[in-house]
Amino acid sequence: MITDEELKTKMDYILEICTSIDLQYDKKKMLNNIANVTKSASQKQLIVYEPNAIIICILKLFFYYNEIASQNMCKWKRRRKCRLAKECYINLLQVYIPEKSKEILEAVINVIYEDKLWEFETFCFEIMCSLLEYDVYNWPDTHETVTVIERILNLFYISITSSHATVNFMPYATFKKGLEVCIINMVKHVSNDHLLIIIQHMCSWVVEKGMTDEIILDFGSTLEYTAYVHEVTLYEKTLTPKIFPLLMEMIASTSKIISLLGNRVTQYLLDREENKMNFDTPKIFFEDIQFDLTIEATYCTICLIAVEVPCGFIAAALVCLLMNVQDVTLKQTKHHVEVSKSYHIHATVIAVMSLLCWIHKAKAFYEYMNKVMMERAQWAPHLNPPIQSQYNFAAHHILWNKPDLFFVDWEARYGLWKCFRLHETEEEPQDT
Repeated sequence: MITDEELKTKMDYILEICTSIDLQYDKKKMLNNIANVTKSASQKQLIVYEPNAIIICILKLFFYYNEIASQNMCKWKRRRKCRLAKECYINLLQVYIPEKSKEILEAVINVIYEDKLWEFETFCFEIMCSLLEYDVYNWPDTHETVTVIERILNLFYISITSSHATVNFMPYATFKKGLEVCIINMVKHVSNDHLLIIIQHMCSWVVEKGMTDEIILDFGSTLEYTAYVHEVTLYEKTLTPKIFPLLMEMIASTSKIISLLGNRVTQYLLDREENKMNFDTPKIFFEDIQFDLTIEATYCTICLIAVEVPCGFIAAALVCLLMNVQDVTLKQTKHHVEVSKSYHIHATVIAVMSLLCWIHKAKAFYEYMNKVMMERAQWAPHLNPPIQSQYNFAAHHILWNKPDLFFVDWEARYGLWKCFRLHETEEEPQDT
């Protein structure tokens, strides 16, 4: 254990020569001095001293033995010195973080900037990762935080649009990857409300006039990751009046990439109970089967809405939507427009219908759905799930198009009425 007087002497020595450690003797003596301080002094003793000088010294020594000394020092000795310097750096981070995180960060950035260490990418990556491992900045819920987030997003937007431009702002394109990493790490540590700010800005970029698929691909994964990290509580807090219209515009887009991205983001913002993987492809939800669902791509989005908001209004709205989709598909099929894709749509319609029956335990609706499913199984199995990438029919096979193979509007309405009318009757108080 080192005494306070001895520690003061050593720290004064470090402060005195931290800017002039050019001689080989000074480097060796300085490293031994810092190693002695980090091993002998307690955190309580060291924390009273400003970390700037000792951090600058150890980083310069670490850099010297890691990158420079290989030319005039044996490999074994250099590795030992380099390992010792890194251990001292880690020990100092453990001592000063989190009490003096800001001072440590400023010292590290100053060394990288003044000594042009950014030219040594691996070394910079190593020291910054060590810093991030011990120091996580908690973003306060203030206006200043929102301002910083918006400025970083603005720089990122300029960088991704500049990388595809032929003129102007080209220097910003070089920052694209670094800003993307910055945003991804920032997403891990900001609040739910701040995540919604990021989602809102990126969604607004997607629907901008003149936005290209190439630019969307540059930030689409970051947008999707942000939506994944967001913790959904109440929908009124997540699907705000600013975000919801943007998502609907994305889903309705004629661009496949924008529509797919809109669906994926919406799914993450709806999926409170991790049901998403249950709806990766259309399938029949049989009456007596048990799924690991709590009561709580377009098919997946519809299914998530159905399970997350299990009420009569949503069920009726979705059935209405499905019936309209079926009608439009049948009209297109008559004109021989993408006949094979119509099979996918009909399979998706019956899959969602079966899910609604399963959620609400709609007996009458289930009977009708099963009737349609069995008719299809006998005469047109290609209209039932699972979806196939290619449909092969025998030469003599007849593609039936009977009315019994499709849902009839009044039958679906009756199934819903029977289900929810029965529920209302059961909930009415009994007369005494």
